[in-house]
Amino acid sequence: MYNVNKKMLIYIVFLGLMVILIGNRTIVAETKPDIVKMVGLLQEDKDLDIGDWSVLAREINKEIATKQEFESEVFALKQKYPQFQWHRKDDASGWKAEALTYNIDSGTLKLKTC
Repeated sequence: MYNVNKKMLIYIVFLGLMVILIGNRTIVAETKPDIVKMVGLLQEDKDLDIGDWSVLAREINKEIATKQEFESEVFALKQKYPQFQWHRKDDASGWKAEALTYNIDSGTLKLKTC
């Protein structure tokens, strides 16, 4: 009886170690990031030449509650980005300011909204 319990204990320990070692495997990242794959697909399908690109993040500003705060923020952005041409639009959905610039050297068009 003692011999059977000892064998059973060894099997349980061995099986437990196998489960721990198999479950503890790290996941290896793919060789190429998704953005690189997307660029490759775009270049194949559309015969595009992508020389330069950037990733932008958008910030939602919930602190602007009044038109005066909006005006102040637009004024600060105009000071920060004087090369942009600014356009304002006020309608029922709220206030909107758009800034547009075009770089002749690189052929890029930039648009900022707030």
